[in-house]
Amino acid sequence: MKGGVLKRNLAIFDFCETLVSKQTADDFVYFYLSSNNKVFKKIVFKSLKSKFISILSRLNIYKPSKSTYLMLLKGEKREDLNAVGRIYAEELIREYLCQNLFNVLKSHSDNGDEIVILSGGYDLYLKYCWPNLIDNIICTKISFSDDLCDGSIQGLDCLGYNKITLLNKVICNDLSIYKETYFYTDHVSDLPLLSIVSNPVVVNTNRSNLWAKERGFKIVEQK
Repeated sequence: MKGGVLKRNLAIFDFCETLVSKQTADDFVYFYLSSNNKVFKKIVFKSLKSKFISILSRLNIYKPSKSTYLMLLKGEKREDLNAVGRIYAEELIREYLCQNLFNVLKSHSDNGDEIVILSGGYDLYLKYCWPNLIDNIICTKISFSDDLCDGSIQGLDCLGYNKITLLNKVICNDLSIYKETYFYTDHVSDLPLLSIVSNPVVVNTNRSNLWAKERGFKIVEQK
């Protein structure tokens, strides 16, 4: 919390396909490889995203994990990743911003609410997104050793139930200390947190939101 002062309300925002209209973790890896002309690693990345691998994934034979793509950054310098992270953040805001959700975030900020981004995206670029508006960023962090990327995740991947664990660790383990709590997300994997905030809000994307309608959650348009 800014200045350690408890605010009246807590507004939590997912990032990918909520504040921006794309998934960003794997995309950042490719963006970095392209920015630094890592030709061989780009070929590996594209092969992992190929239709053949997609078929294997649907058949539950082989599905590349988030960590599989992250390994392509192993050995890269922290300073280089941070520099590209800033550029990537600028592109996301310029090209993929979900204006409707950003307006909601700005409204919460203007109201004096505590604003948190809670995301499976990486800290390397999320920290450059609206630092003047965001009180806290809780996200998946990339591991480094001697300022070189390990190609692995540091601690918990900020997805599903892990979001609650990390939220409890960083913010508080009792949401009742806030007058109102809001959580904005697009995905059913966030159901654990949606189920415990006082104002669960689901963003309408191209996926089915029947699960949200069945539970009576408020649904808002992405853009």
